[in-house]
Amino acid sequence: MSATLYATVEAQLEALITLLGIPGEHARILFHTLAGKALRGPFSNGSQDFSAINADGVPFQWSVSVGSRPGGLRFLTDCGVPGTSISARIQHSQARLYQLSPVLLFSNALPALDCALECLLPKADLLNASLMGLWIAGGVASHGEVSLKVYVNEQVDDVVARYHRFANCLAAFERWTALDRLEDLVKVVGMQMVPVASAFDVQSSGIGRLKLYFRGIDGTPALLAAAAEAVGCADATARLALLHQAFLEEGAYPPYAVSFSAEFPADDGEVSFKVDLNTGMFLSSDAEVDRRIKKLLSLMGFTGEEYCAVRNVVVGRLSSTMVSHILFAGLALRQREQRLNVYFHPCPNGSENV
Repeated sequence: MSATLYATVEAQLEALITLLGIPGEHARILFHTLAGKALRGPFSNGSQDFSAINADGVPFQWSVSVGSRPGGLRFLTDCGVPGTSISARIQHSQARLYQLSPVLLFSNALPALDCALECLLPKADLLNASLMGLWIAGGVASHGEVSLKVYVNEQVDDVVARYHRFANCLAAFERWTALDRLEDLVKVVGMQMVPVASAFDVQSSGIGRLKLYFRGIDGTPALLAAAAEAVGCADATARLALLHQAFLEEGAYPPYAVSFSAEFPADDGEVSFKVDLNTGMFLSSDAEVDRRIKKLLSLMGFTGEEYCAVRNVVVGRLSSTMVSHILFAGLALRQREQRLNVYFHPCPNGSENV
């Protein structure tokens, strides 16, 4: 499976470079440096020694971000060596970032990157008992700008310790307004939501946005809106209405199917938020997910050409019996824009879909 999977995803890369009009050099460097080794396998599910990005252990997803500006080529990967411990995979991921830094001109950000990881990562013994270390999102815009985001597992240790790690990171980068907003959020949601992951953007000179992801005890629109309003998004109920109109069938989403994230910007200004839906936990097929995504794009006033281009390359024929490819859909609401983000498994069941 691994050789076939690698060849399939590499072919998808070349097709997406052409369709999206992406400069190929940076896209290929990102892909091969971050995902090349991991995509050669082996793969397994349910073990700490393999990636948890997908249920089958495949350490990669394509993504597309649709908004008022093109989102470019995007992917998410666990670039650690399959079959090794979480700690070893984290070290390998850090080494890959260091390898990329002089090529993609973010060497000046490495001290800040190390500082962020020191704040956010729990002790190694806790990490090695979990199912996730570091994940890295890479992207290349049509004009060639490269983006990198590092995700850290926070589903370890008690809830207070998770908040302390993230608060320490905000303080390390002097995000004082963000600390106030985080305190406001905790007062409102209490134990109705718990942190499950954190993330930060790597920029040429340092760390950009810092994000904290939550999962709630229920999937009600009211809880999502309350969390967003707690960090300063006063019109959250109205802005989330389109998402619910497209995806919500009953009074709430299944709790494990929805996550909320607060995005604290580099300028310590207005906080943004995002709601992600795990489609396979409450929808019946890729065809149904696709229909709902296209409905939301229409409600948002977007044509969806970029989404359809990526879907056609990665998915091909949509399954009408199961969710196998279109795994997540998320609505990001920021001060001056809204974006729909969709994540795809590149090749469920290995060679079966090649």
